[in-house]
Formats: sequence, C-alpha cells, structure tokens
Amino acid sequence: MNNTEDSGNKCSPAPISSFTIQSILGTTSDGARSGTKENSSGILRGRRTLSVSSEEDCSGEDSSHCFCSEPGHGDPCNQHQPLNFSTPNASKGITSEQDGTERRQHLAQPLLQDYKDEQDRPCNQMSPISEERQRDGTDKQGNSAKKKTRTVFSRSQVYQLESTFDMKRYLSSSERACLASSLQLTETQMSGSNEFKLNQGPEDSISAVKFSPSTAQYLLVSSWDCTVRLFDVGANAMRMKYQHLAPVLDCAFYDPTHAWSGGLDMQLKAHDLNTDHEMVVGTHDAPIRCVEYCPEVNVMVTGSWDRSVRLWDPRTPCNAGTFTQPEKVYTLSVAGDRLIVGTAGRRVLVWDLRNMGYVQQRRESSLKYQTRCIRAFPNKQGYVLSAIEGRVAVEYLDPSLEVQKKKYAFKCHRLKENGIEQVYPVNAISFHSVHNTFATGGSDGFVNIWDPFNKKRLCQFRRYPTSIASLAFSSDGSALAIASSYMQEQGDISHPEDAIFIRQVTDAETKPK
Repeated sequence: MNNTEDSGNKCSPAPISSFTIQSILGTTSDGARSGTKENSSGILRGRRTLSVSSEEDCSGEDSSHCFCSEPGHGDPCNQHQPLNFSTPNASKGITSEQDGTERRQHLAQPLLQDYKDEQDRPCNQMSPISEERQRDGTDKQGNSAKKKTRTVFSRSQVYQLESTFDMKRYLSSSERACLASSLQLTETQMSGSNEFKLNQGPEDSISAVKFSPSTAQYLLVSSWDCTVRLFDVGANAMRMKYQHLAPVLDCAFYDPTHAWSGGLDMQLKAHDLNTDHEMVVGTHDAPIRCVEYCPEVNVMVTGSWDRSVRLWDPRTPCNAGTFTQPEKVYTLSVAGDRLIVGTAGRRVLVWDLRNMGYVQQRRESSLKYQTRCIRAFPNKQGYVLSAIEGRVAVEYLDPSLEVQKKKYAFKCHRLKENGIEQVYPVNAISFHSVHNTFATGGSDGFVNIWDPFNKKRLCQFRRYPTSIASLAFSSDGSALAIASSYMQEQGDISHPEDAIFIRQVTDAETKPK
C-alpha cells in the first residue's frame, strides 16, 4: 500500500476518536484478546433405562396468556396438540487475564485525556456517537413498531464494568447496588451483565440445584452422571464432587459443611464437604426421589418410590422412622414443622413432623394431571403445586372455608407454535425468601417470576437452551440458580448441552408491585 495519497482527492476523512474497544481492553489493534475461550460442545448421553415416572402424558387445554383465577376446570380441548412427556426428570478460583490496574498501564496519554473528558461529562449528556444513534432511531421510529428501549452505556461505564467483572465475577446485592450508584445506573439497567454459566458442570442431566443455607457462594448440584458437585459460585469453579453408584435424583444441605443425597442406587449418603468423608446413612427399598432438611425439627426427610417417607436424625445419623404413603413419592416440601408430600395419583398429604402418628390432611391436587413439584411458602401458610400440563396451583394449609376461598390455579409455560398451542410441564418452583414471590421453570425453556398475592407475572427471563429442570434462590434472594437440562421429554434425541446459569436478580424482578 502506498504511503502517499491521491493529490486529487479533496475529501479528508472525519476525525476518529482514539478511544477504541482494543485500547479499553489493553490489546493491539490487529490482535484479539490473548485469552480466548474455547466453546465446549455438549456430549450426548445414552438412552436411560429407567423412567422417573410412569404417569399419563400431559394433555392440552384451551388457555389464554393471562394469569387469572380458575374456579372450575372444563374438559380438555381437542384443538391443542401437547408434546409427549413420557420420561420426565428422571485448582480453585478463576484466573483473570489482567486486572483493572494492569490494564490502565496500557492506556496512551491521549486515551487517558479522552477517558478523563468522558468522566467529566454529566451523566445525562450523550456522546456524539450516542446522539447520532438516537437521532437515527427517532427517524426510524415513525416507520416501525415500538421497540424495547436499550441502555446506552458511556465509554467510562463500559470500562468500569469490564474492569469490575474481570476482577470479581460475582457481586453481592450491596456490591451491585454500590456499583450501579457509582455508574449512575439502576440495578435493572445492569441486569444484562448479571448472568453467567458455571464451569465444569455435570456431564448428564441435572436433577437438582440447592444453595447453601448461609451464603450465595456455594451451590450443590446432583446429576444423572452419578455425581454430587459443590460449586464455588464466586470463583465460578467446582470445589469438589463425590460419587453414587447410580444417577442421583436429589440433594440437600444439612448445614453449610454437610450434604445429603439419594438416587437410583437407593442409598442415602451424608458427605462432609470439609474433610471429603462420606457415609451411607441408610437405604430405601426403591430409588430415593426427594431429600429435604427441616431445621425446625432438625431432621432430614426422604421420599421414595417405595411409597414411604423416612425421617433421619442427622446427629447420629440414623433412621428415625418410616411412614407409608398411598403412592410413589414424586415431590415434597417442608413448611415449618409440617411436611407436604405429593405422590402419584395426584394426592397431597400434610404431616406434622412433631407427631407423625397420623396424617394431618389428605388432599387431592386441584390440577387434573400428574404433580411435578411442590414448594412451601416461606411464611409457612401454604404451598405452590405444579403439574405436567402447564398449570400452577396456589394452595393454603388452613382448612377453614374462608381461607380456602383464596386458592386458585393458572395456566403458564404454554407457547403457540405454527398456530398450535404447545403445553409444557412446569418442572421447578423456587421461592424468594424475602418477598414471598416465586419462580417457575418449564420444559419450554423459560423462567417466570410470579407475584402470588396480586396474581400476576412480574417478569420473564430469556429463553434458555433447553428445559428448566431445577431452580434455587439463594438464602438472601440475591441470586437464582437455573438448571437448563434436557429431561428426555421427546426421547433420546440430539439436544443442547446441560448447563447451570447463575443470575443475579434485582428487586425490580422479584418484589411485588
């Protein structure tokens, strides 16, 4: 290329700012980042030989997109075509390339002046490029439909966000609020940067995710790859894992340093996360489907396909009692000193863990199809139940007629594709411990946040690569763990990689309005 230019060319190029993305990141103009990430491909697993449930397939019904009370249930409508869900669910730390201090050393003097000018600019004053983009957008708005407003970040905001998240990937609620304040942004505007995928995830379908009861830093994950893994969320790294003889269907924290788990090997294991020592506490006569801890009574609870619920004393540890259920146990949840058990045949039983001599309440699910998940309200006044036919029911434990009038059900996780409504199972429910709102995850790949008191949806997150198998809010409500994992709804087919996403949620997404 010649160094001289055509003397006949009278048009000189417009001045270009020396502030570039490469200079922000401390790289050369002709090179990319030195530490590129390699894309990991999902590994398909073989066909499973054991189904999590043998209940009937889901059936579609007429629905609307509103979140409303339904006093009665009509007959199924033939115009909807449901999907076939015959096999449902069944070196620590992260190394950054350069910290923010090292990157500043690469900035040239003109760049530093440019950055200083940007900092001195008032927050409501746009850069010339931003103003030009805004004018272009205004011109096009008259000829197009209204679009969702996007946040326009200044150069200094981009630089500070990059530096902060390079040094610390996970921020607590207070740290996120402080950063938003320093950037003169709202937490909602920053939420787009507050989700990431965990490294070293399970190699097969994910059955459960559970946060530590004391912190949002540690996450316990059970999987069909026969492992239970402990993740350090802040460092985005797996801290440790231990094995079962067969796929693991559920896990739970007893305290911040002890995990319990059970699965298809019918063994209940207790594992010390500090010493990496484990022991087999006991067994069921069939696979263990549910593992929960009740802090009010200090007892571990397991539910099994052998039609029993068993209590375990974690101090000894030993079996503290076996209690027969009418059908296979599919899900259970603890509400204070009460235990809510969901079984096959759409049955719901309420037990008093202080006196297991009799069943306190026997109910039938208000939903017409197989129960998938039950979770109790943090205020211990009721529970939310989901089913395979794209419905959720809000129930109350007080049997009085006045309170029972408050219960309702609504349709969700349904999509219209090619003019036909597809109905998806609602696989997961998790409550926000502060606001008493809850999240649901379905086989449609969406996560919704609901306000049960005002009967409306607060928000919907982006669509994840595949089914949502499990959800868990952290104890302080600042983070939501999302297990995106194919649940064999359509058999052994090619599917996206199983993954766990950590999303930092804000009050704008979870607080009742």
